[in-house]
Amino acid sequence: MHFVMGELVEIYEENGVPMGKVRVGGSIIRAVLAFLPEAKVGETVFVHAGIALSRLGLGTAKGSLTEGERSPAPPSKSLQSA
Repeated sequence: MHFVMGELVEIYEENGVPMGKVRVGGSIIRAVLAFLPEAKVGETVFVHAGIALSRLGLGTAKGSLTEGERSPAPPSKSLQSA
């Protein structure tokens, strides 16, 4: 499975379907927001196959990324001994 995470920058409707524009890196992708009616501009959403499936508040997502960059998880013992 391939998920992308990005910032929801615009919400609109297309043919009666709630849609959003999501900034992923330097690109903007379109995503169906039908499963996330509570999503707000500025939040971070996870998108798979053009469908937004989950969301994080902006502060939570930035904190998670920053923490992960600062202290990546060490390899597990089973991988080290193999």
